[in-house]
Amino acid sequence: KKKSDDDTMMMSRLAMKLAERRRALSPRCRRLIRPPRRWCERASNPRALFSRGAATSSTTARASSRNENLQQKLDANRNKNRRECLPIPTAIIAVKSNGGDESTLYKKLEKDFETKIKRYVKFELISTPQNPKNEKDIDQQKESEGDRVMKKIDSRDFVVLLCERGKSFTSEKFASDVLAKSGDLGHGRLVFVIGGPFGHAKEVESRADIKLRLSEMVMNHRVARIMLLEQIYRAWTIVRGEPYHH
Repeated sequence: KKKSDDDTMMMSRLAMKLAERRRALSPRCRRLIRPPRRWCERASNPRALFSRGAATSSTTARASSRNENLQQKLDANRNKNRRECLPIPTAIIAVKSNGGDESTLYKKLEKDFETKIKRYVKFELISTPQNPKNEKDIDQQKESEGDRVMKKIDSRDFVVLLCERGKSFTSEKFASDVLAKSGDLGHGRLVFVIGGPFGHAKEVESRADIKLRLSEMVMNHRVARIMLLEQIYRAWTIVRGEPYHH
């Protein structure tokens, strides 16, 4: 700041010398050696340069204050959603195609979120085959897929069925009404079921405790798995009051 003060005073003195010499010349010559306008302004008011700096400092202070207020609101919201939650084992049962089109990108994302979820709870991703009996009829295909899914479900499991006719939740509600509730009710495991391309068998639908809709839009089942994994991880950060969720 001291160097800036010295530079300003030097320019002010230079501007005043130029003005004095300009007054001693003829009008025509004055126009030829007219100093820059900003130099004249600084000569008449050397502290004008610092008024802009003061305004910038004031703006920075207001922005910092707004950021602090926002951070306080976020901290208060995290504390509000924080709660005790019994870490019961969690699983996703997904009907997956037998084709070899599984992208390494999907696998990498799934593995990444699996690792993060396992920080909080025991977790596993279970796959069952799509159309295991090569049925031509859609209803029979769903029944054969449903038989394989039901073999993976225990009587003490809290079953969440993902389907387009399910209920939509916010991330906070999902954390409290699904993840935390399953532990509060004393279930042995929290199980999410993702069906095949034609949906779920009637037996699987009747077994569900909650029907969940991730989106009103139709999405690829691999994308649905990754979205569900992310929301499970997000739900755990919400109930633990951690800053991943805002």
